[in-house]
Amino acid sequence: MRGPSWWGVGIAIVVWGHSLSTFAASEAPPVEDVREELERVKQRLDSLEERERSVNVGAEDAKGHRLHPIHSLGEAKISGGVTMIGQGVSSDQLIDPVTGPGDKAEATLSLDLFLEHQISQDGRVLVHLDVQQGAGLTNIPVFAAPNGNTTGPNNDVESFLSDQVHLDQAYYEHTWMDERIGLTIGQYDPTAYFDTNAFANNERFQFMANLFGNNSALEFGGTGNFYGFGGVLRVKPVDWLDLMVGAMEGDGDFVEAFSRPWTIAEADIYTDWAGRKGTYRVYVWQNRSHFNLLPGGQDVANQGIGLS
Repeated sequence: MRGPSWWGVGIAIVVWGHSLSTFAASEAPPVEDVREELERVKQRLDSLEERERSVNVGAEDAKGHRLHPIHSLGEAKISGGVTMIGQGVSSDQLIDPVTGPGDKAEATLSLDLFLEHQISQDGRVLVHLDVQQGAGLTNIPVFAAPNGNTTGPNNDVESFLSDQVHLDQAYYEHTWMDERIGLTIGQYDPTAYFDTNAFANNERFQFMANLFGNNSALEFGGTGNFYGFGGVLRVKPVDWLDLMVGAMEGDGDFVEAFSRPWTIAEADIYTDWAGRKGTYRVYVWQNRSHFNLLPGGQDVANQGIGLS
């Protein structure tokens, strides 16, 4: 009787070890898959922590400031500008009804404050406040309207009163299809959407009087400063074309809203002919906010068509 063959046992151990290594290699996932799974888990944890911070009133940011729940809704922005203007006239241009002939100087200050809040990826709310100090020159007949009518030495002053806070704009805006479709509803400024111009439409920088700030041949709806309740629908079917339609309460006083509205439709064509970039605008508008004061007269509707 012979003893065990150590050579055979050695072969068996080698074969068994090779089987274990083969089994382990077939069952263990690759290192890359493990890293990807760990990264996904980390992203889920970060998302859960962010959600917890957004709903937890007592949470604090990196600087130790307490967070408000509104931060969880999106990004909020505050912007604005201050306009200060000093004006004066000589005695041969002004006869004050109280003090009589004499030099007169007036100063005005206006602050435009914009509060913008992105409540979702495609929706935002904007509130525009205007703070006014000083009424400007009001005694000269040609400068009788500093609140944005045809002539006014300071188009950024919203009224004749020297200390006022005005709610100029308050609207909700939503976009679809990568901003190719947009809808604005609320109190807005139609001059910011229709017949816009890169060299005008700015009541604080290029031109102070509204006669030069906006197209006087286009009768915008709303108040004397062109603010009113309504909506604008914008569609961009191709990159070189914008289509817009808008409606607004005719006189902007929220009384009998849309019984006599202001409406407009516009097409903007963007060109680059011969290396010269530009925009051609075609629009048609109607304002039904006028009245015929004669007995038995019908309401008057101004209307027009424009090309710029």
